[in-house]
Amino acid sequence: FQNYPQIFKPYNRESAEFFFMEILNKSENTALVANVNNKAVGYVLLMFIKYPENPFQNERTVLQLDQITVSENERNLGVGKKLINATINYAKSVNISQIELNHWAKNNEAGIFFKKNGFEYYNNKMFLKV
Repeated sequence: FQNYPQIFKPYNRESAEFFFMEILNKSENTALVANVNNKAVGYVLLMFIKYPENPFQNERTVLQLDQITVSENERNLGVGKKLINATINYAKSVNISQIELNHWAKNNEAGIFFKKNGFEYYNNKMFLKV
């Protein structure tokens, strides 16, 4: 987040809680939580995205992995991998054949993690400040 201060706001717990309550009240969204010793140590936020058919693309529904985080003390212990595996199992259970995600270009750690877990790049997003 420090790489994009013009985009990200400082953390506000009350706003974050309200955001998650709104998101998770929609039937097309869900979250999976990783627990270690009955303590939440990570989560994934998942959203069903339906792309309508158009003259160039077929209609498709994907599971978007919108957010994934693991608390710093639990990183590099396999928690993230378990969350990815749980996401894959969830997608299969609801007959979704593709999981999509995006990550910030300067977040090299995320890119390495996702590639290590089988994700491939297929679309790049760019911007130009004017």
